[in-house]
Amino acid sequence: MSFSLTFMELTNIAIPQCGVVNFRALHLLIKGILEHIQIAELKKELSGDEDFLQTSQVVVVPGEGDSQPVINPMKRLSNVFDGVVTRLDRIENQLAGLQDLPSTAQLLEGSQGTKRPAEDLWHLIKLRKMVEGNEEAMAKVKAQM
Repeated sequence: MSFSLTFMELTNIAIPQCGVVNFRALHLLIKGILEHIQIAELKKELSGDEDFLQTSQVVVVPGEGDSQPVINPMKRLSNVFDGVVTRLDRIENQLAGLQDLPSTAQLLEGSQGTKRPAEDLWHLIKLRKMVEGNEEAMAKVKAQM
């Protein structure tokens, strides 16, 4: 049984407005677009610094006539995913560090010279409270609409 979809219908299946991305449909969509604009066989030069190339790769034995080994695409996707997870973990740790208030010892250590970390901390706390108040007010306004 075969049937056809427009690229817009396939896009709506692959990337719904709210929901989970259907990677099989997305792959089919991108493949269809590449074939339609006739660049499916066009090669992309890589510098070797790309994130998905940084970890070890599983190499598939090249077929007859292939001049270069082929990298297993599933291993590539796994490496990309691992890289994204690692980067997200690093970003979360940095955000957690930025959200923590400094200790008294850190404030005293930083207040040497003309620096005023306690004053800066006070302004930061006041600013956070103002933002929280604005967010609460916006939520109340949205609820009344």
